[in-house]
Amino acid sequence: AAGTYTVTMTDASSGCSASASVSVTSNTSGVSASTAFTNAACGSNNGTATASVTGGTGTYAYLWNNSVTNAIAFTPSSSTTYTVTGTNGNGCQNTDQASVTVYPLPVVQAGPDQSFCSGENVTLSGSGAATYSWNNGIQNGISFTPNAGVNSFTVTGISVNNCVNTDQVIITVFPNPIVNAGSDLEICVGDFVLLSGTGAQTYSWDNNVINGFTFSPSVGTVTYTIVGTDINGCVGSDEVDIIVNPLPNVNAGLDTLICPGSSVTLTASGASTYSWNGNVVNGAPFIPVQSATYTVTGTSSEGCVATDQVSVQLELIPNITFSPNITFGCSPVTVTFTNHTQNISGCSWGFGDGTTYNGCGPVTHTFSSDFGNNCFDVNLTVTTSNNCITSKTENNLICVEALPIAEFTSSQFTMPNSNTTFDFTNFSSGASNYTWTFGDGANSIETSPSHTYPNNEYVDYLITLIAFSPSGCSDTANLKVNVVEQLLYYIPNTFTPDGDEVNQTFLPVFSSGIDIYEFTLLIFDRWGELIFESHDPSKGWNGKYGNEGNLVQDDTYVWKILYKEKNSQQRHVEVGHVNVLK
Repeated sequence: AAGTYTVTMTDASSGCSASASVSVTSNTSGVSASTAFTNAACGSNNGTATASVTGGTGTYAYLWNNSVTNAIAFTPSSSTTYTVTGTNGNGCQNTDQASVTVYPLPVVQAGPDQSFCSGENVTLSGSGAATYSWNNGIQNGISFTPNAGVNSFTVTGISVNNCVNTDQVIITVFPNPIVNAGSDLEICVGDFVLLSGTGAQTYSWDNNVINGFTFSPSVGTVTYTIVGTDINGCVGSDEVDIIVNPLPNVNAGLDTLICPGSSVTLTASGASTYSWNGNVVNGAPFIPVQSATYTVTGTSSEGCVATDQVSVQLELIPNITFSPNITFGCSPVTVTFTNHTQNISGCSWGFGDGTTYNGCGPVTHTFSSDFGNNCFDVNLTVTTSNNCITSKTENNLICVEALPIAEFTSSQFTMPNSNTTFDFTNFSSGASNYTWTFGDGANSIETSPSHTYPNNEYVDYLITLIAFSPSGCSDTANLKVNVVEQLLYYIPNTFTPDGDEVNQTFLPVFSSGIDIYEFTLLIFDRWGELIFESHDPSKGWNGKYGNEGNLVQDDTYVWKILYKEKNSQQRHVEVGHVNVLK
């Protein structure tokens, strides 16, 4: 019967189907349209459209719409009903239709390209389909560790319509950086350390360490870990050990106070080796030239150093000052020295003449000079409370001029009445000027003067010579001259004690020069017997034996007179004889 007839064919393996319809308009002829597509509905391009004519003979022609060429494969873009017009040799035409249903391919997604670091696990999961399969043995949604380098992985996805599609993902595996934390260190506490890693782009240290910045670790052994991240975000790590040794407990010793010029020995402790400033050698004595603080650097066996200081103070030496009350004089000169030195505990004086004195208070010393001008160096040595000794010498501080020696002699030492002029000879030494006084009110400045005394003045005169040195030092010499009566006497050798009142007494006659209180007259007979004695120059022998005896017989008798000169200690003994005649 006339009408449209449709046939549907389904591929048992793929599930794809195609339909063809035919319209019968006449029983005398017909056109049959059919499609034969393999996966045409899933988007493949190997489908063809063919048509055949039944009920006619001769040559047949087919014309499809939508630019389809009969029996030439094409790829439909969407589900479409295609119409074919068949023309036989008689020019009769008929049409038929074939419907093509096109299912879309699944939009399979393998995921974005990714980069990983060596050793990391990766999970690939496809999307956009119903089922998935991966190449290279990868299981969808199961983690695995890709190889280093660039890896390409393909996923095949099948939709519910059994349409198939694929996608690829590139997995790049970067190697982890080889991070170097540096070499292990051994330092001393207080030292600063700079930890700086290499082999990556950015770094992170534990224990609050900042890469490339110095810090001072605490004492002990600490392990520091660095994590380095490269430009790809991959990380590597390394460790470094830092041994922090303690500083030696260096002790320079106690501060000290010494005397200038004294030696001191500085000996440090607490380390292995020592180094002092100021050219000081540990344990070796030296003499400081000024007060100073000395620093010792001690090094331990681990090479750690520490310092300590010690003060060496030179005791402040007092400024020695003293003063004399006089600095020049004529010998002997007595000088009083006053000590003005402060903060001292003891003093010792040296006077330059071999004598010394101990004591800080005012001290008096007598200087003398026997000849010329002699100057003396005076030294004062003081002792401080720390038993430091210092001294000061004032050179030629005390000058003493020797006294001149006044000396003279006289042309006579007694002055008889006959000669009252004295000539004085000056034997002084060390003098340049002279002053004479003669005891009678007269004076002279001559070197060797002469002086005439008044006549008949029986007194003693004191002649004084004062000799002056050029500096005014003086010496005095005195000489006493005796102006005495001239010793004049007469002793008779015969007297006549016969009672006639003439020449009755033997009496020595002293007219002058005798000391009447120092007189003795003795008379002896020829046998040496003392027969008369008198101590009065005015009482002579009357010729009697004794004072009241009888007259002696005429004979020669011996007399002996003892007397002293007036105004002199000169004594005389005179012996002679006298004749007694009656």
